[in-house]
Amino acid sequence: MDKEIIAYIDGAARGNPGPASIGVVLYEPDYTVLRELSETLGVATNNQAEYTALIRALEEAISLGAARIRVYSDSELIVKQVRGQYKVKDEKLKILHEKVHKLLNNIRLSISCIGREDNKRADKLANEALDRQNKKESPINSTIPPPAPPGIETIRLIPMERPKEERQEELQVSSGGVVYKKEGSQYKVCLIAKKGGRVWALPKGRVEPGETPEETAYREVREETGFVAEVREKIDEINYYFYWKDNQTLYHKIVFFYLMPLKEEAFHGRDSEADIVRWHTLGEAYRMLTYLNEKEVMRKAQRALQT
Repeated sequence: MDKEIIAYIDGAARGNPGPASIGVVLYEPDYTVLRELSETLGVATNNQAEYTALIRALEEAISLGAARIRVYSDSELIVKQVRGQYKVKDEKLKILHEKVHKLLNNIRLSISCIGREDNKRADKLANEALDRQNKKESPINSTIPPPAPPGIETIRLIPMERPKEERQEELQVSSGGVVYKKEGSQYKVCLIAKKGGRVWALPKGRVEPGETPEETAYREVREETGFVAEVREKIDEINYYFYWKDNQTLYHKIVFFYLMPLKEEAFHGRDSEADIVRWHTLGEAYRMLTYLNEKEVMRKAQRALQT
C-alpha cells in the first residue's frame, strides 16, 4: 500500500519582506508526529516563506518514502496557485512554484486551505524559529500535542510543555460505529449531520460507567440514528488532545470505532443529537465527513467491506 503523510505548513515574515521562517509538522494518517521543522530563511516575504514551507514538506515526505501527501495551509494564495486556480505573477514566486511542481514528479499532492485557528502548531514552530534567532535560544521542546482535525470549532490546542500544575488533565473515552447496509451490489453508510448540516460525522458518544465500548457503540447508534445495528469488528481507535478553556482542562480523547451491519432500519425514538440522518455510498460518505480522522476510519471501513 502506498504510504501517505499529512502535513500542516506555515510561513512567517516580520516586515514582509523581513526576517522569515517556516513551521512544518508531518504526521502519519493517525496523527502520530513523524517530524517537525522550525527553520529560519533569512530575509523573505510571507508568500515566499509559505512556498518554502510547502517545498520543505514535500522534500521531507519524499525522504520518508511517502507516495502521497495531504497538505494543509492557511495561505489561500499559495493553495490556489498550486492548484492552478490563480496565476503566479511574482517572478520570485514563479521560481518557487516551479520547484514545487518538479517535486510533484516524485509524490502526489492534495492541498487544502484551513483557518489559522486550525494551524496553530505550524504557526508556533515558524514563530519560535524567529524568536530563537532573535534571542539565540536553544532548540524548542517539540512535545506539543497533535492538532484536532480541521472543523472542530470549540477547542484550543496548548503546548504540552506548559507546567503540569497549571492545568488539569482528564481522559475521555467514546465509541461509535460505521453503520452499513447493502443495496444490490452497493454498500451504503449512515452519517449524521449537526449544526444544520454544516458538520457531518459518524454516530458516536461517551462510554458510560459500566459500559464496554461495544455496548456504547450499539447504544449511541440507536440513540442518534434510530437504527439497530450489531457490532461486527473494531476497525479503528483515534487518539488526540484538546484544551477546554472554560474549565482549564487538557483532555486526552480516545474514540473506538466499529464496523456495524444494520439489523433494523425503522426509526424509533432517536434523540435530537443529530439534525439529519442519511445514507450515503462509501465514496459520498468519505467526501462528506467533516473530520479528517473520521475520513481515515471510513477508508478502513471501505477496505474491510470490499475484501
